[in-house]
Amino acid sequence: MLKNSNYALFANMMLGDLKNERKHLLFYLTAASTVSGPHREEYKELFEKEAAGEMQHVLQFQNVLLGLGVDLAEAEETVTNYPYIVSYDLKELLEFALAMEKEVVSNYSKRLSENLGLLDDPEKRYIEIFYEDQIKKSQEDVDNYKMILRNFR
Repeated sequence: MLKNSNYALFANMMLGDLKNERKHLLFYLTAASTVSGPHREEYKELFEKEAAGEMQHVLQFQNVLLGLGVDLAEAEETVTNYPYIVSYDLKELLEFALAMEKEVVSNYSKRLSENLGLLDDPEKRYIEIFYEDQIKKSQEDVDNYKMILRNFR
């Protein structure tokens, strides 16, 4: 049971973030299978590694939501549509991954700057650290994808 309407508002935003994390997981799993080209094996491994990381993010978000009092069984229908691309083209896959990770940095930065006020301590501090860790990982991914794409024409 959520403490108040502010917690419900924040929980709904987090459910949207969970939906995004699930989209990332499915995208990276699919990309690991569909990627083609001369360096397929290396990129297959990269996408498999990213999928494993996204699985951890999904679990982390679910655990935080449960800690806030969200009933995941009730909320499941709000986080089940995962629009992502399916492609065999390496550049297209990398550009989509870059866009997804940029979106994460933007969304989670917004959570920190605008939405944390909806929560009370100690949850507020814990969730601030949680989102900071998520931003750090996604920004590292953004920088990595930018470097990989640097020489694509």
